[in-house]
Amino acid sequence: MPSHILEYPLLNPWQHFTIYATHNRYIVVAMNKSRSKGRILKIDRMDQKELLIVEDQHEYTHTELRQLLGTIEISNSRAGGFSKTVFCHGIIGFIKFLEGYYMIVITRRSQVARIGYHRIYKIDETSMLSITNEDIKKTHPDESKYLRALQNLDLTNGFYFSYTYDLTHTLQYNFMQQNNKTNKENLTENFCWGTRYQPTWKYVWNEYLQEPLRSQVHPRWLLFIVHGVILQYNLNVFCRSIYLTLICRRSQKYSGTRFLKRGGNCKGYVANEVETEQIVHDASLSSLGKSHFTSYVQLRGSIPAFWSQDPKQVPKPPIMIDMNDPTYVVASQHFRQLLYRYGSPILVLNLVKKHEKKKQEYTLSEEFCGALDYIKQFVPDDNNIQYLAFDMARANRSKHRRVMPKLDEIARRYLQQTGFFQNFPLLVNDKQYFYDRENAIKLTPYETFFVQTGVARVNCVDCLDRTNTAMFAIAKCALGYQLFSMGLTDSPHLQEDSSVELVIKQLFEHSGDILAQQYAGSQLVHRIDTYKKSTPAWSTQSRDIVQTLSRYYSNTFSDAEKQHAMNLFLGTFRPRLGRAHFWELASDYHLHDPRLTIGYMPPHCTNILGDDIWFSLPFSAEQVLKSQKDCLEIVSVSNDDPLVDGFNEYYRPNELTVFEEKFEWHMDSTNKDIAYNYGNIREFTPFSVRENKQRKTITSLSLTADVQQRALLPPSASLSTPSQNLNQDQSSDEDMFDDTDTDEENSKKQLQTSNKKSLKPKPINRSINDDSNNSAIQVKRLLNTIFPTTDDVYGFHLEEPSTESLHCYEQYARIAHDACLPSLTPISNKQHLYDASISSYQSVSSTSSFEIISSSTNERSKSKPQPQQHRLHHHHSTENQSLQTLLISMFDEPIVNDETIRIYEQCVAVAHQGPFEPSDVDCLFYEEYVTSLMITAQS
Repeated sequence: MPSHILEYPLLNPWQHFTIYATHNRYIVVAMNKSRSKGRILKIDRMDQKELLIVEDQHEYTHTELRQLLGTIEISNSRAGGFSKTVFCHGIIGFIKFLEGYYMIVITRRSQVARIGYHRIYKIDETSMLSITNEDIKKTHPDESKYLRALQNLDLTNGFYFSYTYDLTHTLQYNFMQQNNKTNKENLTENFCWGTRYQPTWKYVWNEYLQEPLRSQVHPRWLLFIVHGVILQYNLNVFCRSIYLTLICRRSQKYSGTRFLKRGGNCKGYVANEVETEQIVHDASLSSLGKSHFTSYVQLRGSIPAFWSQDPKQVPKPPIMIDMNDPTYVVASQHFRQLLYRYGSPILVLNLVKKHEKKKQEYTLSEEFCGALDYIKQFVPDDNNIQYLAFDMARANRSKHRRVMPKLDEIARRYLQQTGFFQNFPLLVNDKQYFYDRENAIKLTPYETFFVQTGVARVNCVDCLDRTNTAMFAIAKCALGYQLFSMGLTDSPHLQEDSSVELVIKQLFEHSGDILAQQYAGSQLVHRIDTYKKSTPAWSTQSRDIVQTLSRYYSNTFSDAEKQHAMNLFLGTFRPRLGRAHFWELASDYHLHDPRLTIGYMPPHCTNILGDDIWFSLPFSAEQVLKSQKDCLEIVSVSNDDPLVDGFNEYYRPNELTVFEEKFEWHMDSTNKDIAYNYGNIREFTPFSVRENKQRKTITSLSLTADVQQRALLPPSASLSTPSQNLNQDQSSDEDMFDDTDTDEENSKKQLQTSNKKSLKPKPINRSINDDSNNSAIQVKRLLNTIFPTTDDVYGFHLEEPSTESLHCYEQYARIAHDACLPSLTPISNKQHLYDASISSYQSVSSTSSFEIISSSTNERSKSKPQPQQHRLHHHHSTENQSLQTLLISMFDEPIVNDETIRIYEQCVAVAHQGPFEPSDVDCLFYEEYVTSLMITAQS
């Protein structure tokens, strides 16, 4: 009988942490989301040199925890006390400078995305606790300098984590099962595994802070944080939620600020390396096994070579090649990492300048091309590295400015070779190549999925502005095919200016701004609209100048402090007694050079791939070689085990939740754009072009002075000569309402215009009376434009509720009314409930955090005089009756007067029929008011 192995991701149960302090140790209490179970860590505070952590192996219930903490409180009442220090949501890690260890914890979080039943949180606030007791702590004069330096790294700016989802791996890797072909042959029964894999340490920013914790506690205490951007948008298609998620992961290897970190090091890590993954999934089902998921991954990173720029030479430092590298160690190791993680082919898109008066950027292209020619000798031809250079800056300055069409063509060519990941069968046909021949996309089958093989690597000099635009073009092309494969669109091409195209553009512009702020100190200088043909260059010139000045200011004055903070946080620089401080170093280049570390072995100059990558191509070796050795934890579980039951972990069926407090209620959605912004309201899908005719009409209005008077608009300064303004602007008003006028009305308007031009200026009161009929028509049309009916906006108007709906509402109202009626609970039961409430109140109001109530206390409470209890019971019952009376009054039918009903009916009539003309009394009153304003302006 063939065996079948089911693999489920292990969920981290510990999400609520409370830290208590005694004189000798910190006690960390971790509880699950429902606060029903917990574990305890004990951190010693009496050793300044070493961090000693002891984990209690017993899993406590909530009652057992209260009793245990109460016992600890009593035992420490005379020895330094027992106090609650902080409540947090996770432990980032521990760091040491010169005096002792500090613990960094997450005190505030917010949900920013959801992938299936996995929540993703952003860090909103952190705290740092000193572990060493102040009684034994030795003061060092430089300790405060290191603390202030670390505070320059803002942990609330772009740091994310998840208790249940591995953010460091791609969705494709998380879906892949273990490769256990040899073990499956020997198994004779089915197994269910709960697994948690090793993260990709390159994207774990608290790797150094977790080192003291990983060796002493269970892996479930470890919380890995990533740095970058995570955004999510809801593409609502006929009430079907399609979530578009953008995850940008920054590498913590060779990380730093703009001019201080360029190129790469000999281990293949490059500066400003960011992996961007876009995930599209059908949120109608939250299960990862049953819902449809698709993803596409692309990469940006600095040119892999030894090069730099001197930040002191502003505004544009020259590019310098620091070292002659005949075997191209940086590029060889870098592309080895890419082939191991993504497979083949590797598609390189180089966006640096080709034509310059003084060769600067093109020097990097020459170095890059030489490295690729060397590497291609040792890579199979079928899985080679493809190189394409495109001078975006020159193409944007040309006459035609055909930048985006060229990028769209490159994007389609790249997508045809890499494909994308999807966890469901093809919805079109069963061929490996599908769609038409011109738009054929190769989907590579692997096990039960179709996977992406290879990656597009985009770069310019900074990997910010031009790179972000090129990656947007590739992402837009991939998004069209992702939506088409899910059966949501009829074509894999997204229409220009459709809602989906605007959404992916907004996501990439917002993520590009954040990534540029993190690396260069300012937002994007050249945005996506800069490279579009329809956008003039002068329209964004002032903003570009401001962002450029902000970037240069940050690079000159604040980047050094940010770099020192990163070096401390990542463990690149580790303070020690007797060692030079970072402010005494002329440069930190040697800290990022692995060749200076003890035991460094240079890589082989020809065996670039190795056996593991060679036999895995075109697939990713990381995916093919996925096995038990890559697991942090693996346990045998059942299908309904709480450790793998994501449904109950996310939805909490036994708890009362408010939908307005859920993340899905507040997330951005295309529903917000459908309400009244578009004239083509019949098309509700976000995949079609919906021109905003109403907004264009309002913004293009050129109102005359007469219309200003009639439409309650403030009078302009030109009202001193009203007759001239009327004659000059009359034609524009007629053009504005030309689409609704009949031929007869047009002839009347032309006749009135010719008569007005022949007349002499008359007093203002006379002109208002003569043109009242014409102005009334214009005002009505203007009101119809500004206040359309519900039928014009939504395509329907509200009707009276049906009898069935009213009957259903009455049933709910009756249930709510009956729930507030006085209960028929017996007096004995009320007395029992009252005694329980009094005892709980006394325990909460006690000065002790935890109190153990003995039996003698209960006996003394029973021996109290009964009249006292009777008076308290009578007072308590009176308060209950008054509260019930108040609740009942809340459900009484409100009394509405006739004037309010008339106003409501008038509003409904306006919604059905459009605005109506004001009464004669209101018109006369308004004309008198306008006349007084005109006289005041003339005087």
